[in-house]
Amino acid sequence: MKKPFKVAAWSFIILLVLGFLLGIFINIMPLAGLSIVVYGILSPILGILVFYGFIMTGKRFKSKFLVIMSWIGIILLILYTLYFLFGSYFIDIPIPSEDYLGNISNQSQDDLENLDLEPLYGFLVLVLIAHTVISIILGIHDILFGIAQLKIRKKIKYAKTAGILNIISGATLFIFIGYIVIIVAAIFEILLLFEASRRFEVKRKK
Repeated sequence: MKKPFKVAAWSFIILLVLGFLLGIFINIMPLAGLSIVVYGILSPILGILVFYGFIMTGKRFKSKFLVIMSWIGIILLILYTLYFLFGSYFIDIPIPSEDYLGNISNQSQDDLENLDLEPLYGFLVLVLIAHTVISIILGIHDILFGIAQLKIRKKIKYAKTAGILNIISGATLFIFIGYIVIIVAAIFEILLLFEASRRFEVKRKK
């Protein structure tokens, strides 16, 4: 790849836009399923390109830690994508049926006391456990990835800010705040990748 930094930066931008569009289309029933599939296919490809940009950044600045954390990021991304797309086929999750959920929404407060809510509670507990486990794993990686970025803070602009924000997002990912912080961190990571592109990929006129 001739310009891995610029490709990584633009891939990151497209990834953020796709995530924003998914948040809109997922509430539109005819487009919900299609948008999830499209995002599930494109996001890992774009994510790998982003991490490859950081692999090359680590190699340029002789940071083995950044290279290692970027490769781990690719592995986690692939595993998460497989879980996102095919997890329901291999994990027996008791998802409440539409009829069951419809009955709950149509019941009065008094009737709800006599309705069996165990399937709903079981489903919510499993979702909470899955969210907690995934958030902890991704959070630990974000913290280590942020530390790796801090190690090159004196060598390239925006690495310090991106690193600090990644550490904060990783530490708060399980309480949802991290998902907001990580978007801000992504903006500075994009700036970092564009800066790397400017320094190493732009041909200087003689």
